[in-house]
Amino acid sequence: DAWPTLLLITWWLFSAASFGYFINDSFDIEKDAKAHKPNFSSKLCKPVRWLVALVLAASSLAPWLLDGRFMPVLYLAVAQLLLFLLYSVPPIRLKDRLGGAVVTDSLYAQVIPVAVIFASVRLGLGLQFPIWALLPLFIWALVSGSRYIVEHLIRDYHHDHKAGTYSMVHRITVQRANELISYALFPIELI
Repeated sequence: DAWPTLLLITWWLFSAASFGYFINDSFDIEKDAKAHKPNFSSKLCKPVRWLVALVLAASSLAPWLLDGRFMPVLYLAVAQLLLFLLYSVPPIRLKDRLGGAVVTDSLYAQVIPVAVIFASVRLGLGLQFPIWALLPLFIWALVSGSRYIVEHLIRDYHHDHKAGTYSMVHRITVQRANELISYALFPIELI
C-alpha cells in the first residue's frame, strides 16, 4: 500500500523544510533587522529557538526511524539537516560564500528531496529500479536548484546590501548572474 509511504514522505517534507527555514531565520535575525525584513525567529528567546530547532530536527528524522526498511533514507535526511546547518550557522555559514550558497542550497532543496522521495518509494513499495538510472534526474535537480537560488539571490540583492551581506550576486554583478541563468543554467535545465 502506497499511503503509509506517502504519509512518511509528506511528514518528512514539512518537518525538514520547517527546520531549514527556522534555522536560517534564527541565524539571520540581526541581518534581517538591518534590512527591515520580517523574521519570525526574532520574536522567540534563544532557549525557545533551540527547542523549536531540536523538535523540528527530530520530527524530520522520525518518519525514517519508524521502519527499518528506510535506514538509507535516514542517512539522506541527516545529510540534509547537516547541509541546512552548514548553510546558515557561523563560522562556516556557506550562505555567505561565493559558490557555497548555490551548491548547498541546491543540494538540500532539490537533490536530496528527489533522492529521498525515490528511495522511499523504492524501499516502501518494494519497487526495483537501479538508482544510477536516476542520475539525469539528480543532475537536473542540481541545475534547477542552482537556477532557483541564483534567482533568489538576485531578488534579495537590495535587502542583502542593506544588511551588509554580500552574496554571489554582489560579487559577480546582477547582470552576470542573469547571464548565468539565461545562457547556462536554464538551457541545461531544459535538456
